[in-house]
Amino acid sequence: MVDSPKNNLISNFSALTLMQMIQYLAPLIVLPYLVRVIGPAKFGIISLAQAIAYYFALLPDLGMNLYAPREVALIKRDRQEIASFVGGVLVLKASMLALVLIAYGVMIFLVPQFNAEIWVFLFSAGYIIGESFIPVWFFQGIEKMGYITIGVFVIRLLSLVSIFIFITSETDYIYVPLINGSALVAGVLFMYALMFFREGVRVRCPIGRNLRKTLREAMPLFASNLVNNLYTGMNVIVLGLFTSNTVVGYYAAAERLVKVGMGLITQLSNVFYPHVSRMLNVSLEEGVASMRTGFSSGMTMLVPASIFTIFYAGPIVQYMLGTDFLGSVPSLKILGTLFIVAGLGNILGMQVLLPLGERRIYMWSMLAGAATQLVLVFFFVHWLQEVGAALAFVLAQAVVAFWIITGIWRRSLRIVEEPFALKLAGLILGLCLFCTLSWLMGNVSWVSMLLFVPLSIVLVFFLKIIDVKAWSINTSS
Repeated sequence: MVDSPKNNLISNFSALTLMQMIQYLAPLIVLPYLVRVIGPAKFGIISLAQAIAYYFALLPDLGMNLYAPREVALIKRDRQEIASFVGGVLVLKASMLALVLIAYGVMIFLVPQFNAEIWVFLFSAGYIIGESFIPVWFFQGIEKMGYITIGVFVIRLLSLVSIFIFITSETDYIYVPLINGSALVAGVLFMYALMFFREGVRVRCPIGRNLRKTLREAMPLFASNLVNNLYTGMNVIVLGLFTSNTVVGYYAAAERLVKVGMGLITQLSNVFYPHVSRMLNVSLEEGVASMRTGFSSGMTMLVPASIFTIFYAGPIVQYMLGTDFLGSVPSLKILGTLFIVAGLGNILGMQVLLPLGERRIYMWSMLAGAATQLVLVFFFVHWLQEVGAALAFVLAQAVVAFWIITGIWRRSLRIVEEPFALKLAGLILGLCLFCTLSWLMGNVSWVSMLLFVPLSIVLVFFLKIIDVKAWSINTSS
């Protein structure tokens, strides 16, 4: 029996939902323990090293995480083409990685601030290797997200268990990046074992002209991805250069909590990106219908997440991080708006612009956001420190979302229909009213937080945002 596109979507989203649950649970379990053992200052050092390592990891990606899924989705039934394409991707990544590791080592020895924590930075090289080669792009393209879930489970389990065993005092902080990097590399090797032995992929030596074609077509996406990640990681580095390690720890902890939640919308986009690309090959109408479903699904999850984070930032920090991190509360309130602001850019960019082939609009939106971030972060950090970094991040993401929305509007695509917009407004109003009443009654506690989740679900069904009979998102009347 051949899987229908709808069944394939449900299967893939279920797999990535399970993966995201793993992504949620691992930090929720290990982060409260880790920050209490090593404290804000050491957590700040680790976060700074990780941010810099991830910058270097962006270069070997070469835009393949955005470019390759679509290409694999189009040729996945041709074993020879797949073998050649995968070989080309690996050759390009390996060549760039060798140069990147040399540059990273030189930087560590030349910058005194980094050399003072040399073991933290050297151990963080595992991030660069693991992130450079993680084959998420392949499993996205063949639309078998379950393999990604298995790989992430291996990574998270190894990391979580090792941290509890080996990190027992503040002086053990230098081993945190070693543990996380080693777990990542082990998980990546496991994913390649699935690719080669379970999927039967045989890598072929690529032809030179095919390498040049792949590199040329991926360059706009490489620039977009590079710029996007540059400014999303810029805050930690700027804070590390101009403030104390404790301030870095406050901001990094708040950002880490938000990014755990934002991962859900990233996985949703990972499911819909190849699916929408395939539907557009059928017809524009089918493609637009898939875009509406993806947008509606995403916003139905992101709106409650944003409201929850903004209203309950204080209790979240107290329960998750402890009283030593109360300085993270203002930053978390501001960053909570990212669920909606950055979510819009992510959904509309990944699920609309890229499947339509509008790579340059996507790239320019990221460049505009990066320019905004670069200007604002230095100014705001000087006056407001971690709060200023959070404000700069949100404003930059707002510029990205505005640019992408403008690009879609020019194509006269009606992704958002009025009935859904009204129902979403009703959801926002209902949740904000509940949170406001909780504050006025002085009942902002874990009980109120627990009630928020079932209330969100009840409102979604009451407003008929979800059609129970069809089990689909209701994007129209």
